[in-house]
Amino acid sequence: MKRIALIAVILAILTGCSGGKTVFEGKIIGYNGEYTEFFLLNPEGEGYIEVPFDINEDGTFSAELEFARSEFDARLFVDRFMFCTCVEKGKKYYAEFDITEEGVETEFRFIGEGEKENAFTRDFWNTFGFTYAFLESAGQVDDFASYKKKIADTVDGFSKRIAETGNKPFIRFYEAKLAECADKYTVYYPYLYLSANGEIPSEADNEAYLAENDFKSYSDEQMAAILNEISGNVVYMHGLDMLKVMQIAENTCPVEYWNHFLMTSMLINRLNGAGPDGLEEAYEYYRSVVTDEGLYSQIAGNYEAARALAGGGTAPEIEFADLDGRKSTLADFKGKALYIDFWASWCKPCCEEIPHLEKLVQELGNDKDVRCISISIDEDERSWKKRLDEEKPSWPQYIATEKGQENISGIYQITSIPRFVLIDKDGKIITVNAPRPSELDAASLKALIK
Repeated sequence: MKRIALIAVILAILTGCSGGKTVFEGKIIGYNGEYTEFFLLNPEGEGYIEVPFDINEDGTFSAELEFARSEFDARLFVDRFMFCTCVEKGKKYYAEFDITEEGVETEFRFIGEGEKENAFTRDFWNTFGFTYAFLESAGQVDDFASYKKKIADTVDGFSKRIAETGNKPFIRFYEAKLAECADKYTVYYPYLYLSANGEIPSEADNEAYLAENDFKSYSDEQMAAILNEISGNVVYMHGLDMLKVMQIAENTCPVEYWNHFLMTSMLINRLNGAGPDGLEEAYEYYRSVVTDEGLYSQIAGNYEAARALAGGGTAPEIEFADLDGRKSTLADFKGKALYIDFWASWCKPCCEEIPHLEKLVQELGNDKDVRCISISIDEDERSWKKRLDEEKPSWPQYIATEKGQENISGIYQITSIPRFVLIDKDGKIITVNAPRPSELDAASLKALIK
């Protein structure tokens, strides 16, 4: 079996363009000079390429797109908004995209050509196609039979809507998407049950499903992508015991390699997202089960590097700049404990923490023991400044320099945000995975630094 490198799950859109012309016209409602990108899907390619897409000052656009085949999963990004659309080769479209209200996958409409396909595409991705959207709507998990029925009913409803388009290539594309979603979402059941109940479920029908579902219809590349996505979502479910997560992952399917692949991916994503705290038992269990050196080699270095960030060690330096471009490092803040918020303007969960951090800062007042600062990892300084102008936070705001970005992702291994780090007054690490502001008050934060 081909070995495939594990990756931390970050949204990647695969693209390519050549030949053929499609006219794409319309308007972005509420447009005010926001940065705009347009991407086309290319399952055969790697990486992504931005398609030139110019917007007039009034938000209108008229683009002539060239690509080899129809694109049923094209993405239009406008600032923090992402629109999932369908644009087919050789057709002419008119569409309106609304950015007047905060959102990620938000409202848009196609008028005339492509209306049914794009209404489906919008609703599918907003409620089912993206894993986080499905997990948010999954609700209470009681038993495997009702959970699986919920997935089946959703798939059935979308299948009927696809058929109504009468668009055979579109139908084939999204029937395959629905089948993939049904497969991977069913695998989430024991993790959701663990999250809700603190225990691994013991249900014969769930165990039978996992024992029989060998994912033979997927290529190695597709299987790796599915498992990496599952691991990336599971490790951020609140309060999961990672030892139990490892035990569940070990029995995902009848193919041992893929189970061990998933276990490895789980640990990599957990290390990257939250550091090494609380992983000792899970890691020991992993090493007792996974003997494949090709898999183990992908995590060994990560784990040892993460352990170097354990509490008590000196915090590695980070360079960052304020709104006026003045540079600072962590050493400039010695004398008070630092509660550091790593975030970005495009990160919805990060922005949801802003009012909670504002409340925490107000509770602390001019506290002599601890200071809160935010360090953005935005690459586009304009987006960072625009978000600050909108939110007007009352605590110090910084943006990582290029050197600082390297240390944040490399030495600190922060590849997903929001992330909160707590450093004591002498520059020693207390934890690289501090609670979020939404989980803290001033008293509990101060208790952490004692």
